[in-house]
Amino acid sequence: MKKVFLLAAAAACLLACKKKNPENIPQPKADGTAVSTAAPAGLLEAPAAYVKNSAAKVDKAREAAALYERTAERTLGAAAEAGGN
Repeated sequence: MKKVFLLAAAAACLLACKKKNPENIPQPKADGTAVSTAAPAGLLEAPAAYVKNSAAKVDKAREAAALYERTAERTLGAAAEAGGN
């Protein structure tokens, strides 16, 4: 009885593990058409816009640097007069 049960279980296992058909994956057709590698129009405009925006902000950055230096001189000057390091 035990052998019959084991044979039935083995047969059920083999039927359950039956090989499945492969999925249909569409393959690209090689018909000789050329693929464009040109970049989209907006992509090449991005670096130019970045340079324009960066160049326009140079004056603001210089003013900010000058303000920082004046503030540092005043702060360090006040600390030196008070006897600080």
